[in-house]
Formats: sequence, C-alpha cells, structure tokens
Amino acid sequence: MFKEKIKFVGGVLSHPDVKCLIAPSSKQNAHGDEINYYGVYETTSKTLIGFMKGINRNVTHAAQMGASVVKLGNCRDVIVLEIKGELSFGDGQNLATALMYADLPIRFKLIRCKDVPEALRYM
Repeated sequence: MFKEKIKFVGGVLSHPDVKCLIAPSSKQNAHGDEINYYGVYETTSKTLIGFMKGINRNVTHAAQMGASVVKLGNCRDVIVLEIKGELSFGDGQNLATALMYADLPIRFKLIRCKDVPEALRYM
C-alpha cells in the first residue's frame, strides 16, 4: 500500500504529482438534503495510489480496458478512497492499470473515509 502520507489544503488534495481538476463541493437537493460532489483529480504517478490487500479484486481485464480506451477514449473516472492519509483504489483498478501501462494520466474521484469499514460502503 502507499506509504507517503498525503495532505489536504482547504479540503483539496495537495500533492506535487496530483492536479485538482474540480474541487469537492456540496449542494442541497429540493428536500434540503446535503449532497456531496466529490473532487476530480488527475495523476501520472504510478505509486501514489495503492491496492487494499485482501479487499480489492484482482486486476483481470486491464488489457481489454486498454483496448477500449484506445478505441473509445476514457469515458469514466476511477474511484479512489483516502483513509488516514493513504490513497487506495475503490473502483476501476483495471482501468487505472491500463492507463498506467499506457503512460496516460489517471483521472479519479476522491472520497475521504475515516476507516476501512466506511470505505467498504463506497466499494
């Protein structure tokens, strides 16, 4: 798993290898409920985001995802979970692996979680 702790400035992930494309925000729906819109980031780092041992499924179809990206483009974001300063894949590890192998940036939505049980609710 990722060893270097990350930092947040004003609720936005701050790291030299990460670009914030859309800052996190929230909006109220018609019923007054607070709805989170997660920040969208981009990185070319191959070591910043790790896998949660025993939780993430195996990478099984990264080659097919890579072929799809070449044919159709990248039409979705990876989901990354932050737990106690460490980043892990929550969804899209095959897509992320394909992008890494192709030396393309990984675009991801970042969800901050207090612990693994909370992270599992998002997975």
